[in-house]
Amino acid sequence: MSSVNLIRRRKNPALLILFINLLIISRFMCGIFYSTIQPKVFDTTELEKRGPDYKVNCSNELGFFYHSNLNTIPNNVSQPISNAYGTLLYNGTQFDLQNNDTDFICQILDNNTDHNKQAISLLNGDYSIIWVTNSMIMLARDFGGNKPLWYGFDQDVFCASNNQLAILQQNLQPIMVESNTVLVFDRKDTTAKLRDVSSAKTFDLSQTVTTLDHVIDAFETAVLARYKPGTVLPMSSGMDSGCIAACLQKYNKTFLIATRVGHEDHKILNQRLELCQQHQYVFNDVDIDTIKTVNRLSFSVMPPNCQTAQVGYQIASYASSQGYRYCLSGTGADEVYSDYGWNGHKHNFHSQFGGIFPSNLSTIWPWMHNKTLPLYYCILIEDYVYGLNGMDTRNPFLDVDLIQSWLNTVLELKNKKYKCWQQYYMTKLNFPYNTDKKTLPIPRHIRAAVYQQNKLLYK
Repeated sequence: MSSVNLIRRRKNPALLILFINLLIISRFMCGIFYSTIQPKVFDTTELEKRGPDYKVNCSNELGFFYHSNLNTIPNNVSQPISNAYGTLLYNGTQFDLQNNDTDFICQILDNNTDHNKQAISLLNGDYSIIWVTNSMIMLARDFGGNKPLWYGFDQDVFCASNNQLAILQQNLQPIMVESNTVLVFDRKDTTAKLRDVSSAKTFDLSQTVTTLDHVIDAFETAVLARYKPGTVLPMSSGMDSGCIAACLQKYNKTFLIATRVGHEDHKILNQRLELCQQHQYVFNDVDIDTIKTVNRLSFSVMPPNCQTAQVGYQIASYASSQGYRYCLSGTGADEVYSDYGWNGHKHNFHSQFGGIFPSNLSTIWPWMHNKTLPLYYCILIEDYVYGLNGMDTRNPFLDVDLIQSWLNTVLELKNKKYKCWQQYYMTKLNFPYNTDKKTLPIPRHIRAAVYQQNKLLYK
């Protein structure tokens, strides 16, 4: 019996998820591109940087497919990959699955829209999916928007890619697939008529769990699932990267700490660097060559003089030169777990409800998908600048099981204190942190080399 038929026949969601976990056998950070016709102009430079290990392009009766791969696990399956119904391009990682998620995703998709949406809703990880059959083009993006996906079309051609430049090369306007979205287009319609839009993932908004243990367990699972040897952690003095560092330290994981000391609480930062006996890359100012390089990049969601891009690119270029391929980021924690505030006090203008979670979460859910929040563009910028250096960014705070655990926590704990479960976690591990949002900047004239040689200066 095929896996497609098996997944249809299983009615129990728990058994269905267990079945998926047992079946899975490779993980990809890659460049993907699809076009209904052979592209006349196709510069693969940026796509190849996302997937520097090998590339494949091919054409069949469904169109033109391109894939460049970054190997993150042995026995990767070459893409594009096809079954009896269609052809798949996939960028991402299913962290709770054991080996080849690419092969499995291909096997559970068919030509039935409702079935495909159900299958995609069971995925727990980062993904952008392009699935093409004789009748449909299906595009899907994960809940957190961890992996980007764009499409564009006119009367002659439909294209999709995880790099917007590939769409622009076809003289098409790139349209972003929103986070947590499945789009289904009619492949036989010359204007690629959109025939279905739906959410990729739904959540239980009940608030009934009276402890934080389930949140802590989900967080550690999310971090450890995303960690691999060759991981860099951009660590600040803040609580989010601090939680990740505390978890990695607890489980004796080796990683590179990358820190820009410029506008941090240097006392907390110094304590963390002394506690974490890891490889360290410490710098104060972004170098001028990095600034020039980033300013030359063409990426629509990146504002001029973007510090997120500058700092990320400098860390990524250094880390990749040292053989690191993965980045654990704290992106998403402010949006999901604190709303940039607490007890009605907005820590900055991004806060939507002052950090006071209501008794009925449906009145604000999903608040983190607001397009004015940094999450909307920071996650794309990080994916872009790290991807250009052949690195895969991973965001444990956007793990769907962790988010579900937080949603189910009772209101009293959500509103007890600022970033309640993160404070609880670092206190439990005796890891240094500070809830004061006012930073203590190191003077600009003090360079990273001085900081490394004279750490006692900051005690």
